[in-house]
Amino acid sequence: MAKRIVSEYGGGGVMPNTVYPKGSDALTPADKLRLDSITGQDQDARAPVDPYHWMGGVKPEAVLPGKTDAEIFSQGDRYTELPN
Repeated sequence: MAKRIVSEYGGGGVMPNTVYPKGSDALTPADKLRLDSITGQDQDARAPVDPYHWMGGVKPEAVLPGKTDAEIFSQGDRYTELPN
């Protein structure tokens, strides 16, 4: 079994939202942009990732397979001869 490496910071690293945990007064503008992009807010460095932030916070509906072109159009519908 691999031995866990402990860093000088107590083994703590970045959060799943890619920002080091710190107080809201210590967040840099880059941290705030990163948090806004990934979590939808820019105040809490420990906020969970919101995978649907860029979709309006709404989980997309399942996409059901539709009909193929062959089922919609017959060959006669796709190709017609124009009169001279």
